[in-house]
Amino acid sequence: MSNEESNNITSILIVDDLPENLIAIEAVLRKTNYRIDTAQSGKEAIEKILHNDYDCILLDVQMPGMDGFEVAEILGTNEETRNIPIIFIAALSTDKHYVLRGYKTGAVEYLNKPLDSDILKIKVETFSQLHIQKKEIVRAHSETKRVNSILEDQSSEMNASIRYAKNIQNAIFPSEQSFYSIFPDSFIFYKPKDIVGGDFYWLSVTRGKVVLACADCTGHGVPGALMTMVGNNLLKQAVEAKQLLSPALILEDMKNGLQNTFHQNNLTGKINDGMEVCVCVFDFDNNIVEYSGARTPLLLMQDGIPVIIKPDSHGLSRETPTNAKYTNHSVTLKAGDCLYMFSDGYADQFGGPNNKRFMKKNLLKTLTAIANENMQIQKDNLEKIFDEWKGELSQVDDVLLIGIKI
Repeated sequence: MSNEESNNITSILIVDDLPENLIAIEAVLRKTNYRIDTAQSGKEAIEKILHNDYDCILLDVQMPGMDGFEVAEILGTNEETRNIPIIFIAALSTDKHYVLRGYKTGAVEYLNKPLDSDILKIKVETFSQLHIQKKEIVRAHSETKRVNSILEDQSSEMNASIRYAKNIQNAIFPSEQSFYSIFPDSFIFYKPKDIVGGDFYWLSVTRGKVVLACADCTGHGVPGALMTMVGNNLLKQAVEAKQLLSPALILEDMKNGLQNTFHQNNLTGKINDGMEVCVCVFDFDNNIVEYSGARTPLLLMQDGIPVIIKPDSHGLSRETPTNAKYTNHSVTLKAGDCLYMFSDGYADQFGGPNNKRFMKKNLLKTLTAIANENMQIQKDNLEKIFDEWKGELSQVDDVLLIGIKI
């Protein structure tokens, strides 16, 4: 018999000092699917109970040496045996004193001899099945706790790894100190959906010009964060290694580099991951900014009038046509002008009274309304509006919004 089959059989212990009583009770229960064991003394019963797993104990009250009450009291002090159902079988008087003592020692039933075989079978079946069900519940609860503990440990390790990844990601991003030293009146509203995010910005001063990029990578969390590493490296190659200062050429070089990075043709599925990028090259000596966008616009606020400079319709991905080009736009700047670069996370956030997206038109209205404020106040207002709109809902995407006042 296998262990599993053995575990499925109800195990009964009959304790009585008279062999004829053991034979009689065993005969009543023999036709049922029970594994029946016997003991002829309290001492023998305790030894067997400590070494075996029983689902019900039929315990004679009056035995020499150690009576049934004493056996039950000893079992009640042991964590592993205290919950085994005990049915007392007594030849003693049905006097209330004996019955109460039986129940006080932890018995579930008190039967008198001579026994009614039908009642005995029903009692044994009922209490043994209740005990088996209780053991299953305890076992399931224990297994659940064990699995939960494993999951908590794994989650803790994973979160620790992701937090460390966030430190790496932050180290690669431009420092706020360097950003604000170049753009003193500006703000960065960066709010990743998860610990790490798929939105990033990039900054470089090359040959007297400032290159600033705002990018939204496919996905968020860890997959998005991995794509930010790719994007960061592509920008460094285009601007710092190849010395490209045309936003359109920078985007084209990034597209080519990304397609070379994901060149595998033997994959079972397509890699459509990529990014939407806005690149601005500032020439402060001539008060000019050149812009090119891969599905990401640039908002210029000039004399209180919003001007949206539209991007090209193709982003940067493995599926972007290899002959795709990007358009350069040149804008003459003057004091007081505001430039805004942003991912779609702010506009795509669900919330408000009707649980709808915030929408780009509302973001444009918001930026137009606050454009005359200093940039820190603008950032505070944007954060407040975003949080109030989102309310109790989950954040749906990473948010990156950069504002610069000339």
